[in-house]
Amino acid sequence: MAGHLATGSAPRAPSARVALALICAQLLGAACTATKPPETASGTATKDHARSAEPWLRGLAAKPQSEAENLLFYFGWAQRLPAAEGARELDAARTTCIRQRSDFNCLRYALALDATHAPADPRLADWLAPIQKNRNSPLYALAQLLSSHDVEMRRQDIQIENLQKKLDALKNLEKNMSEKAGGGR
Repeated sequence: MAGHLATGSAPRAPSARVALALICAQLLGAACTATKPPETASGTATKDHARSAEPWLRGLAAKPQSEAENLLFYFGWAQRLPAAEGARELDAARTTCIRQRSDFNCLRYALALDATHAPADPRLADWLAPIQKNRNSPLYALAQLLSSHDVEMRRQDIQIENLQKKLDALKNLEKNMSEKAGGGR
């Protein structure tokens, strides 16, 4: 913990990751029952749902059956990216979310934030809110989970900031006491 305070980076709670993994596993099971993507008159999936060019789907024997399952594959892929690639992917997910606002793109960005251990984005809550309002959405549970996780990360960031201030105050107090002790001899 002290290493995180000194560097100013936010630690990730292992219990939050375990909870996230368990809930994702439950969502994956639930996602298997979701409906197929809408089809055009020609019988092919619409461009918005045809995501075969996405790098996290390359090499899979079976393609995801739902957007929720697709997002879970994305999260697993994004977690394994090296730092530089993760930063590029985070930027790409953010840009896509801003330019093409959809439930999928906003959740992709939320997952990229967590997978790359990036600081919280204050806009994320606003972007997840429409998904959370639609209880019939197949992505509702995932949006709820990510929103709760975002709130917890913000709470931890505030706690870390407060602890850092206390640590700095203690260091100053120690410095002042040692100066007084050294100067009074």
